[in-house]
Order: sequence, then C-alpha cells, then structure tokens
Amino acid sequence: MQNNHRFSIAAVFLSIFVLHSPLFSAAQSLDGGGWYLAMDPMRRGESLGWHKPPATWNRAKPAPADGWDAASVPHCWTTDARFGEYTGVMWYRRSFAPAAPAPGETEWLLTLEAVGERFHLWINGRDFGSHDSVGVPVSIDVTAAIEPGKQNHIAIAVDNSWDASTIPGARAGTRTNDQLYPWINYGGLLGSVRLESLPAARINRQKIETTLTGPDTARVAIALHPSASRFPKDAAVTIEIVDPQNPSAPLATRTLAPAADTTVTFDLANITRWTLAAPKLYESRVTVRTPAGAHTHAAAFGIREIRIAGGQFLLNGEPVRLAGGNRTRTPNTLDGIIAPEAVAQSLRLMKDAGLVFARLQHYPVSRRALDWADRNGMLIIVEYPLWGAPAADLARPELQARFKSGMGALIRETWNHPSVVGWSVGNEYESWLPEGVAWTRQMCAFVKSLDTTRPVAFAALGKPLRILREKQQPPSSFSMNFVDFICANIYFKPEDAASFLDPIHETWPDKPVLITEFGLRADRVKDEQERLAHFDKMFAIVRDRPWICGFAFWSFNDYPSRYPGTGADGYRRWGLVDENHKPRELYHHVARELKRSGWQTPALN
Repeated sequence: MQNNHRFSIAAVFLSIFVLHSPLFSAAQSLDGGGWYLAMDPMRRGESLGWHKPPATWNRAKPAPADGWDAASVPHCWTTDARFGEYTGVMWYRRSFAPAAPAPGETEWLLTLEAVGERFHLWINGRDFGSHDSVGVPVSIDVTAAIEPGKQNHIAIAVDNSWDASTIPGARAGTRTNDQLYPWINYGGLLGSVRLESLPAARINRQKIETTLTGPDTARVAIALHPSASRFPKDAAVTIEIVDPQNPSAPLATRTLAPAADTTVTFDLANITRWTLAAPKLYESRVTVRTPAGAHTHAAAFGIREIRIAGGQFLLNGEPVRLAGGNRTRTPNTLDGIIAPEAVAQSLRLMKDAGLVFARLQHYPVSRRALDWADRNGMLIIVEYPLWGAPAADLARPELQARFKSGMGALIRETWNHPSVVGWSVGNEYESWLPEGVAWTRQMCAFVKSLDTTRPVAFAALGKPLRILREKQQPPSSFSMNFVDFICANIYFKPEDAASFLDPIHETWPDKPVLITEFGLRADRVKDEQERLAHFDKMFAIVRDRPWICGFAFWSFNDYPSRYPGTGADGYRRWGLVDENHKPRELYHHVARELKRSGWQTPALN
C-alpha cells in the first residue's frame, strides 16, 4: 500500500514549534459505537463486496450488522478477547449521516488519527486507495463521495501483517528472528476517526518559526499552507497571536492584503520561553474570510531554542544533561484507545522521577502523548519504526522510498511540538557497513530538507562501537559522521562501558553523546539490588563525562513480545515499572539518586 501523505519544506534552527490543532469546522466524530467488524484471513473481503453498501439497505436508517461483530472505535483487535493476536486483514464498516455543513463549506475531509498498520478506504463504494499509517494520522479528501441528507457507508480494510517490504517488517536473513520485530503488531483503528466539512478557502497548516532576539523577545515568522496567494481575490486573511490565558487581547494582529504570499513576521516583546518547569504555550489563529463565510485554523506553539554547539546539546542556551526512559507499547499504553488520564498517569510517573527525556519506543508517538509532553515539559526524540535492518535491506530502493514517505508524514505531523527535540532515522541497523553509511547520509539529508529546526541522529548498536574501539575501520567510514549528535545503545558491562564511550568522544569531540538504551532485565537478575548496582555504576560513568548529554533506560515499562528470549509469561521485563505501572525499587532508587546528585541540567526551572 502506498502512503498518500504530502509534506512541506522548512528551514530554521531557532524555532517556535506548532502544535497541530483540529480545524475549527463542522467536525463530526465517528468514534464510539455503531461500527461493525469482520476478520478476513483469506483476504476475500473486496471480492465478496464488503466495501459496498448492503444491496437491500435504503440508506434511510443506519446500516444493519448483517452478521458482523459490533465494535466501538477507537478499537484494537489485538487486545479484544474475541480476536487475540490475530495478524491479517480486519474490516471495519458503519453508516453515518453527515452533519449539515455551514454556509460556504463545500469540501469534506476524513481523518484517521492512528491505524495499525495500513488500510484501504471506501465510502459509499467509492475507492479512496491504500494508505500507510503505522500510527501516523492520515487525512483524505472524500468530497467526491459524501452525500449529505442521507446515510453514508464507510468501509475500512485494516492490515497489521508484515513482509520484507513493510516498515516495520521482516529482514533479509536466515535466522528465525529475522522474520520478526520485538514488539506486538497492534491492529485496528487505534485512534479517533472524524469527518469535517470545510470551505475551499482555508488554511490547512501553519509553520511557525522564531528567533530569540533577547531574554524576553522573539521574532515570529508564520508560514501559511496553502499560501494566501492561492485564495480568491475577495478573501481576507487575519493572523492573531494569542496568549491562551488572555485570549481576548491578542499580542499581535496582521491582516494580509489579497493575493499576499506565504510568510508573515512579527516581533514580540515580553514573551515567556518554553521550559521543562514552565512549558508556556501560545497560539496562532489564522482566519480566512470570504463572502461565503469564515474559517479559523489554530496552532499552539512554545518558544524555545534547541541547538548543538561546542559538543553540547543546548536547550535555551543551557547544556542539557537529562535522564529518561523508553516508554514501550502495551495494552495499557496504546494511547488512542485508553483514557487520557491513563496516558497522563504513565507520563507523570516518568516526570515525577526526573525522567524527562524519552524516545517513547521505536514507534510514532501519539498526539495525545505529545500534547501532554508539550503542556507538562518533557523532551522527546521521534523515530519511525525502522529497526535492525541489515545492509541488504538498507540498499533496497523500495524500502528507502517507503521510509521517506512514512518519515516525511511523521515529521509533518509532529515537527511543531515543542517537546520534540530530535529526529532518529533508525535503530540498531547495520550502520557500520557501506550500505548503512549511505542510508544514514541519505536519510539525514532527507530529514533536514524537511526540518532544520532539530538535530538528527540514529540509535547505534554496540557492534560499531566495538569496531571503533578496536580500530578495525577508519573513522571516516562510520555513519556517525553524518549525524548531529551520537546515540548509542549500551548493553556492555559497566566496567567496560567507558572503553566504548570514550573513543566516540575522542573521534567526534564536537558531537554530544546520548545513551539511548541501557539496563538489565528484572527477570534475568538474582534480585533487584543487582539492577540498582548496575545503575549506580553507569550513572558514575555518565556524571564524569560532560559530553554525555543524557541517558534513557530500556525500558520504562515491561512490555509484551513474541520475539525470541521473551519470558514464559509473554513479557520482556526490562521496566522500571511493570506492565500495570507499578514501580519497582529501581524506579524509586533512580528518582532519589537524580534528586540527591542534582545532576539533571538544565534544572527543571
């Protein structure tokens, strides 16, 4: 299936980042009951006509179940006792009566917030194609099919299977584990589904860039997509910058002349920067008015600076040394299908322990989690789920194209969150081989063509660190030459870890080092004290090396898996907390040590 996302290009390093907000429109949620689903293990659904409205249905009342099972969306069939860990195609369908559009609203947009993993869409039997989601929102223009005033029929064939062409997917090789990846392929409509009626003259997206010009001043540049120059001559576009705490008194206002171009610049005074302790958010509201009506697009943003300089990772000019955890997906952390308070509980546990940095697993992060991080002050590296790829896979043009399509969509959806401070182009792939070097060079350049506001990295396996330490290859042959900072997964014994870390700094002294994974499994030690001692030894290594900008536990929570080496209970128990978020002693020990040492900088203020 092809990904139909499109994305825009931006170039900025000191930035304000937009939080994508739903458009102010006649939005209609298709969440909740009224959905029906059916397994399609033989992939015969389309040939059986499941994508079409029932032949005997008169569209005056909701479509009947016709023997299908009932479901409430968001829905994950992997956590539904009726289906278990089914892998394959599941069909979802329902009928709905579109809400009456406001005057001037002539177009219809359907948004699926998160699908696991790919889907094909039909409305009233009309084919709207196949799309990758992998947890990234997908919006589709369905104007050609929506029929107001009667019941409409939507059918979605969702596929959570994988092969060598998908991301995540199987890898080239003959080992049994080359066919697997180490997390569960949660299938279903994992996020909300909504339909919006919209005017043709509207703003779909804003890109907001800033330069910090003083302690409490900033220059704000707002780029509109599409450009105002594409609007009718009788359209008027007004931009307001608002403090949500005082929305009736805009900080700045600008009305664009007809046929104006894309970017408007403001100089703001008395601003408050976004920090970990005080994550201040502002809002840009763009209203397009025509004789037919008005439409407003709102984008929240936070003012903060992120850059690499002098071998340090700087947040608002201060060197960052942060602790964190990799929050992995479990039935309790599938953000779209669990209550917002459960998401908040998970992330609050992290921040209360001083764990304010996270990759949040090798997977696109839900908007719900990112919004919480924006509002509460956390730093996140976002990663598209390319894991463990061998050289043969990295060289395949079709995989490269798929990664660019998915990563581009992910950047477009998340690049405006102030909590997002970096992009990763993969995890534990064969980065030391020529194909891996070519992948790193190509994908880092690709990401920077879309967003220069954040540094780019990948998470390195231990093998290239061993090659570097033993000088088996010249430094010029390593992928680390093409990243802004160096991420390393360290599973060496603490007494050996320094000998692997120090050569990185000696070779690339201008690049800070982030330990993106380390830890011991709770079910592979004699007692919890062994894990406490392991942390103490690793923490001592980190504290003595100012060029290490942080570390993140693998993992924050226990998670289910089918990968070889998983426990007999179905879980990989690496967590500081268990699958129910019950803290282990290591969680409390880490919280105490981080607080006692005063190590975490910048301070949470």
